Amino acid sequence: EVIASNNDGVWNETGASIAVTIAPRFVETRWFVALMAGLALVLAGTVHLWRTSVHEARERKLQAVVAERTHDLEQEKEATEKERLRADEQRLAAEHLREAADQARVIVEAQAEKLKALNAAKSHFFANVSHEFRTPLTLTIGPLEDLLKDEYGPLPDQVQDELELALRNARRLLHFVNQILDIAKLESGQMKLRAERTDLKALLDDVALAFSSFAERARIDFQVETPAEPLWIYCEADLIEKVFTNLLSNAFKFTPEGGTVLLQFDEGDAGTASNEIAVVVRDSGPGIPAAKLPHIFERFFQVDESSSSWQPGTGIGLSLAQELVELHGGRISVSSEEGFGSSFVVTLKLGKSHLKPGDIARIPSAREATSDFGIDLPAGVGSNELLASSDGENEDVTTVLVVDDNADIREYIRKRLEPGYRVIEAADGAEGLDATRRYLPDLVISDVMMPRMDGFAFCEAVKKDADLDYIPVILLTAKATTRETIDGLALGADDYVTKPFDVDELRARVANLVASRQHMRERFSRGHMTVHASETAVTSDDEVFLEHLREVVEAEMGDEEFKVDRLAGLVCMSRGHLHRRLRDLISETPTDLIRRIRLERAMQLLAGGAGTVSEVAYGVGFKSVSHFSKCFREQAGMTPTKFITQSSLGN
Repeated sequence: EVIASNNDGVWNETGASIAVTIAPRFVETRWFVALMAGLALVLAGTVHLWRTSVHEARERKLQAVVAERTHDLEQEKEATEKERLRADEQRLAAEHLREAADQARVIVEAQAEKLKALNAAKSHFFANVSHEFRTPLTLTIGPLEDLLKDEYGPLPDQVQDELELALRNARRLLHFVNQILDIAKLESGQMKLRAERTDLKALLDDVALAFSSFAERARIDFQVETPAEPLWIYCEADLIEKVFTNLLSNAFKFTPEGGTVLLQFDEGDAGTASNEIAVVVRDSGPGIPAAKLPHIFERFFQVDESSSSWQPGTGIGLSLAQELVELHGGRISVSSEEGFGSSFVVTLKLGKSHLKPGDIARIPSAREATSDFGIDLPAGVGSNELLASSDGENEDVTTVLVVDDNADIREYIRKRLEPGYRVIEAADGAEGLDATRRYLPDLVISDVMMPRMDGFAFCEAVKKDADLDYIPVILLTAKATTRETIDGLALGADDYVTKPFDVDELRARVANLVASRQHMRERFSRGHMTVHASETAVTSDDEVFLEHLREVVEAEMGDEEFKVDRLAGLVCMSRGHLHRRLRDLISETPTDLIRRIRLERAMQLLAGGAGTVSEVAYGVGFKSVSHFSKCFREQAGMTPTKFITQSSLGN
């Protein structure tokens, strides 16, 4: 189609056209377009279907996930609910437990109080049992000792043997009672350690000395191997002495005639540290069966007594020994082989670092006080000679009041004090207080455990009464604990004697207290006080007489049968005349004079190294080494072994 103009610029508005037909290409055909459209529709449908399926699959997956999460959430919810329920149950259970615990605590506290009360009742029971046992033991041991001392004349040998058997068994019963009481105190926690610096060597030497005479009679080779130098440890000597006394007693009991018992120190014993010391007690007895060894320290356990080689016992000694050793922080072990004997090893710690501050003694122990106690009997008291010579009709007689609820004890004391003293009696503290106010005695001996008014209350009443407070009071009791002794002394008691008592010791203490009061009255009557008692004036004739007595005693010293009757005969005097003259000159009985001279000679011999303790004891006329040791300790204030040690150090 064309539009043109002429030369004049006139355009042909109509124009001219030519029709031209062009054939379409393949892609421009309608059927191709239709095909493409159909393909597009198919593709779109396919894509739609795919996407739909994908969405459906995703939806199904999401639904599965949702379902799974929902299930998990439901399970978690259920678990949470269960946990909550369990927590609620636990909370309720905890509340119930807390309530039960509170109730249990209340019950336990109540039971603890009951146990405490029962324990106190048990301790009180044992104290009462102690009193009931010790009182008849006093009335058994005392008269037997008097008979064996020939206070009622010489006895036939057969009778003396029977009396010694009875005395030995009475003392054995006393030892058993003391063990029961020690165990009761350990169980109740009343036994407190009061350790002091102690020479273990000297202590064991003393223990061994007590067994030496028995070993000789039983024909047992008793070997003691102790170091030459002192071995200092911190211990309560009485308790350690009980340990080794029990061990040695067992060793001798189970060792046949001709056997051996060994007591030795073993500082290099296997299992002991550098700060420990081991002491071995070994015997050659029948030994202990292996099956019994683990139980040997159990309380009341005994090896089969059906075996003839074993002697019956109580089963207390070894248990008590173990507990006392452990109380000191030590240990005890045993080894044995049947047919070859047994060996007990006691291991103790050196120094005092293992002890608590409260375990160290702050005041002298009872053993130390006893060891240092020595009284020279004043004239006229403490010997059978004076009691026989007193006329009993003199009104100016020292009066002693005996207060005890046991009539036998009162009678026993009265017989031992009369007629050297005038003795009046009272059955309890209340009656004793009335008698004290009525008679104003020179001295009172009172039991502690009595009805109505006990000894503590009686003593306190006497000491708080301005008209009676000058009267000395001796408390006599079976309750022998340190605490009770301190309580009694704190109330003003002048002395404390434990049942069963030695009647000579009681008479000595009575005489000592009476004499001290008499000296005090004499000093006050003179208008001034002196620190030391004035010496007795002795004429030249008296000096010759005393020197002659010493010469006679020294000449007869080796004869253990040398007594007052022979001394009186050798100086050409009657027994009573000799007694009265010695009383006037040196305030000493003939018996005490003989014993004192013997002990003085023993000191000279021991200091000069003239022999062993047993040799010196027999050499100066003592029949028993243990009795010699006791008398020596009373005279010198120390044991013979300690005296030898100090004498060697002094030289």
